[in-house]
Amino acid sequence: MNNWKKCKLGDIGSVITGKIPSAKNPEDWGNNMCFIIPTDYKDYRKIASSSIRKLSNIGIERLKNKILPPKSIMVTCIGSDMGKVAVNKSPSITNQQINSIILHEKIADADFVYYLLVSMYDTLRVYGLDGTAVPILNKSDFETIEILLPPLKEQR
Repeated sequence: MNNWKKCKLGDIGSVITGKIPSAKNPEDWGNNMCFIIPTDYKDYRKIASSSIRKLSNIGIERLKNKILPPKSIMVTCIGSDMGKVAVNKSPSITNQQINSIILHEKIADADFVYYLLVSMYDTLRVYGLDGTAVPILNKSDFETIEILLPPLKEQR
């Protein structure tokens, strides 16, 4: 472990907070891309391959800056579902209750980061207890969570 580096979650990839389509745009909903919310996690073990709701091509275009490529790490960051982790199988978009990491593939392995964050469940929940009635871990705080990261070869 001498060669493991201390870094922050924001250092290993781009952190994206999801967004829900506006109620003014019902045409955003369809069957073309998973729209993942914390409730969907009940159907996941590790891999997120489906969702209750899906977006149309119009919704996908409207939220194109929120698209997560496959093997992004998705972490629920609000309420009683806080701290749950999944990896998306296909391009997906999430709601604002999920912070996701689009990993820098030359720095971090998706499987390693998934299991690391699963092991940090209690820690993630503590970060969200800032005196508010509903636990919440915002993007800024999420990005600053420190981890120990081995070299990529060792992660794999």
